[in-house]
Amino acid sequence: MRAFRTTPDRTGFPLRFAGGGLFLAGLIVALPWLMFLGLMVIFTASLMATHLSFARPAGFNRIVQHPVLADNRSRPDKIPPASRRDDHMTAANAPRPAEPPEPDPARPSRMIPPRVRLRPIVPLHRGLPIHSWLGGNPQISSDIDWPMAGGKPALFLAQISCAHLPPRLWGKRGPRDGWLLAFTPQDQPGEPILRHVSRFGEERHPPGTMHYPTTTPIRDDILARATGQAATTPRWPLEVIVESRPDSVGLDRLRCASKDEVHAAKLPDDTDLSDPRFQPFDWGSAMVLLECLFSKLDWQYRVVSALVDPDAPDPNTQVFLDSLAQTQTGVGALRDELVAARDTGLAFSSELLALLLRGLDSLTLNSVEPSDDGLPVPVTMPLLDNKAMRDSYFRWFDHYARRLYTDAPEALPKPQRQMFETYWAWHALHEYGEMGGAPAKDDPEELTVLRLPQSNLMGWSFGQPGEFHITLPSELLASGDLDIGGDIPTVFDQSLAADRA
Repeated sequence: MRAFRTTPDRTGFPLRFAGGGLFLAGLIVALPWLMFLGLMVIFTASLMATHLSFARPAGFNRIVQHPVLADNRSRPDKIPPASRRDDHMTAANAPRPAEPPEPDPARPSRMIPPRVRLRPIVPLHRGLPIHSWLGGNPQISSDIDWPMAGGKPALFLAQISCAHLPPRLWGKRGPRDGWLLAFTPQDQPGEPILRHVSRFGEERHPPGTMHYPTTTPIRDDILARATGQAATTPRWPLEVIVESRPDSVGLDRLRCASKDEVHAAKLPDDTDLSDPRFQPFDWGSAMVLLECLFSKLDWQYRVVSALVDPDAPDPNTQVFLDSLAQTQTGVGALRDELVAARDTGLAFSSELLALLLRGLDSLTLNSVEPSDDGLPVPVTMPLLDNKAMRDSYFRWFDHYARRLYTDAPEALPKPQRQMFETYWAWHALHEYGEMGGAPAKDDPEELTVLRLPQSNLMGWSFGQPGEFHITLPSELLASGDLDIGGDIPTVFDQSLAADRA
């Protein structure tokens, strides 16, 4: 095959004639530089007289004839700008996420298999159509049994719409309709349980008590006591993002993040209740504040009491215990007054908030603080000036705000919403799930179906190695049989049926 072909052209002949004249004149008058100039003009004219047209590679005509390029080859200023992906396009009828073009089968491809990032959406807004989510409860038909593990209901983790997964995920294997539901046993968090359902149904509540392993140790369920409702993980909608190659942000970034980096990403340590962002804004958040303070005081009293020698009690320790008991009684009285006002149907108002904060300001707590010379000294301070009390409150205030926000984003007042959205967005960026990607090096046939990290945003932990990870052989994905893990589906026993009723 010729590398190029020539096409004669007569536009260079006048220059050739002029170059020949210069060469002859230089020869006659014996001027070498004039002869050289004539030769250069002749050479240039020869290049102009012949066009070099290189052979086009295979497929070139097909590329040039693409509608976008063909219509704009002569009008480069009319080429449309690159489209911008809408970060919040998550409608149930939205098109599949864009992914890299199919590789040419005639040429070896070095492209990394597509990986899907499952990122919690922050911020949320009312009316956002949801097709995939983490936490909360699943939506499946009532005739489908809830997965069981060890005789207990499995913990629900995620529901993923297969219709929104890219075609080339898992090498074009696996389902592209219905939903994938991920669960894990209560006794063995992190062990995978997977179900594939073809029908979308009503919201299903678990047939029994659920105990999610949390990222921070807790002594009791403050939210359940404060609101009268069992605490659940927030139902967080997901954005499906297709990646052609892994990046340095995400699960790898989270693994490398030190405790100091994660702590720095959180809100300021100073939870000041004079700041509107940290103040209760409804009956539930006000009850969370009082329950946190009462629980923290009760725990301190029990711990210190257990350290007291009954045969030789320390007078200073007894004074400290009496102070704790007195302050706890005051918090309990405020809590009872708040419950009585709530039960009358009175709306929570700024006046009630001011009365609550004034009542808490009147309570004091004995503590030990370092002096200027570094030695610990006993001090008496207002209850809300105690950092341990404020930190305990903020942790549960955050849990309450997340549950309220994911149910109805506008229910969270603007000061709290702006503050928490910044905080939650950082975690959503670093704690996303993933599907697909390159196979494992030790077993190329094992493909990642779903990976979820330990998440502060969701409030769950999976022990060691700290993540929920489902891998399946490519043959099993191709077969479509994705129901794995858990007990063999059976009829619920009497105790579970009673809990469900």
